[in-house]
Amino acid sequence: MNIVPVKPSGTSKRVTIRKEFLKDWGVSFAASVGTVSGFFAFMPVSLTLARSSIIFACCLVASGLFAHRRSPKHQFPPDEATPVGTNTRCRLVCPADRGLAEQASHLAHEIFGNLGIIPTERYESWLVKNPNILACLVNSSGEVVGYFDVLPLRSDFMEGFIRGTLTELDIRHEDILPPQHARRCKRLYIAGIVVRDSGSYTARRHAKHLMWGLLQYLDHFYGAPSERHVYASGGTKEGRQILQRFGFQLVQEASVRRDKQALYVVSMSNPETVENVAADVGNWAEACRLSWQERNKSSVRMLA
Repeated sequence: MNIVPVKPSGTSKRVTIRKEFLKDWGVSFAASVGTVSGFFAFMPVSLTLARSSIIFACCLVASGLFAHRRSPKHQFPPDEATPVGTNTRCRLVCPADRGLAEQASHLAHEIFGNLGIIPTERYESWLVKNPNILACLVNSSGEVVGYFDVLPLRSDFMEGFIRGTLTELDIRHEDILPPQHARRCKRLYIAGIVVRDSGSYTARRHAKHLMWGLLQYLDHFYGAPSERHVYASGGTKEGRQILQRFGFQLVQEASVRRDKQALYVVSMSNPETVENVAADVGNWAEACRLSWQERNKSSVRMLA
């Protein structure tokens, strides 16, 4: 099973993206110039300064477009806080089966490209320890169009993570709480939220499904203890905008953390906070089914 977590780790995601872009641009530019030069070498046409300038400019633009297409995409549209329709039904599945997990892996590669990610084997061990950490949003065709993962971590690891001395790369199998202990976990970490084709009309709807589904997921799998805090990292400008929009408060600046990603937190034990987030997200029960509710209904029918 090829599983990849939803958010890359590393000291500087933005720098890595720029490096990947410049690398792809340089390689494609050199290749295009070489190809064109080789072509004209066998043609009975002299290259004037004007023609050379035009060719150079065309190669420059074409290489830039090629590099842009290969650059990692935004993982989540930052401006999706208004429902845009409920005409297409989706399903949020947790725990995800092997096929859905593999699709989530492909989506992660599509979004993050060659950026550094948690080793596949390690993430697989997390799922073995607790299969409820990954939830996949599936469309009517059975395709994974988005997903999120929420990690219930041991308190001693969370202490180091909040201080900024530990990062996602330090999470091991033993740091993940199993389902029977996770429900009592008072500090959860949202490792990432991803939607396919960020920026499109369909992605806007799927983004809302994911955010609404995340609230339902937290209520079902973790309930409402007297105190619960949910943490998340803001690795990109878009990610920070989303977190701030949904009431997350800054815990620690990126500059003082080992992973160089700002850490945010929101208290889910405050009824007003939860109500505000729910009102902002909207009710998508008619558009997005929840697999755990389907299982509960099936169990009731069998008992009847």
